[in-house]
Amino acid sequence: MQRNPIIADVFHRTGLIERWGRGTNRVAEMCEATGLAPPESREITGAAVGVREHYLNPALASGLVELILLDKPKSRLQKYRLTASGRAALAKTEPK
Repeated sequence: MQRNPIIADVFHRTGLIERWGRGTNRVAEMCEATGLAPPESREITGAAVGVREHYLNPALASGLVELILLDKPKSRLQKYRLTASGRAALAKTEPK
């Protein structure tokens, strides 16, 4: 189940996932191959905390994605969209 198809599409285009459900394993393998500790992930009320802490929050902080429900940042209905900077970064990863 894709909770946020925009983020799933970004991960797919950047090669972090090849199909839904495999990306977490690939990220851990890539971290291990480069000598980095794999991201920690744990389930809390259905949300993968590791993804939020290690990927979503940095993308929000760097201005690559933005909240859609500005007044409800922790809503279970929260969605995200790419900013102009995020779209430009994504365009650099698209195959020519």
